[in-house]
Amino acid sequence: MPFGSQFHDPLYDRPIHNLYRTLFGYLPDVAERLKAHYVMKKIDLKIGEWVLDAGCGIGVYCFEMAHRGANVLGVDISSKSVRRGHYAAKKANLNNVAFIVADICHLPFKGNSFSTVICIDVLEHTDNDLISIVELHRALINRGKILIHVPHINRIPCLIKNSGFVTNIDHVREGYSLQSLQAPLASCDFEIILHKYTFKGFGNFAYEVGFKIGKLRFLLFPILYVIARLDAFSRRRGNELLVVAKKK
Repeated sequence: MPFGSQFHDPLYDRPIHNLYRTLFGYLPDVAERLKAHYVMKKIDLKIGEWVLDAGCGIGVYCFEMAHRGANVLGVDISSKSVRRGHYAAKKANLNNVAFIVADICHLPFKGNSFSTVICIDVLEHTDNDLISIVELHRALINRGKILIHVPHINRIPCLIKNSGFVTNIDHVREGYSLQSLQAPLASCDFEIILHKYTFKGFGNFAYEVGFKIGKLRFLLFPILYVIARLDAFSRRRGNELLVVAKKK
């Protein structure tokens, strides 16, 4: 089934929305879905394990991991986003996923609680990314894994002129290189075991087209997503960075 196909967002829960979601998944946004493809491919979940989604937004990743059998806690600073996650979980009768409002710099639970943590496009928004990483390290069990996705600091210039494409909305920092992300991880006793560049030429092009055409991107999502997945054949360095690290 497509990613997010069973996620009932209260803002888009009419019959036409449900049909579209069943056919094409959710969110119908090429950037979010290409990111989800990369992230879910690198998550090795075991049934019954505990997973923390730090900065979960509306909780689509939480929902997908719960459907794979994990026990998932989604944490986000936005109460509106958390309410949308609660709605989707209740609608699907999922009892192995929960959501709370909290700051990832001050997590309100004991340490050594999760075997996996994911943190997708969050660190660039935090005032102090080192404190965030310290807290995520505390949340993990020994030898637990963290998956982080962030924008790369040296981005490929826009491929479409006058697209109006904006890359750093609400970012405290522009992004990270592998080295600049490795430093705080190493200082917190994390060891990087895998890294991958995402959003290469095709993915970036599809993202920019979707940004330029506005709401038409939802109608053209299937085509744009096929174009974006051609990234698999690209050798360019991508505009985003995915890292998997293990707690020593």
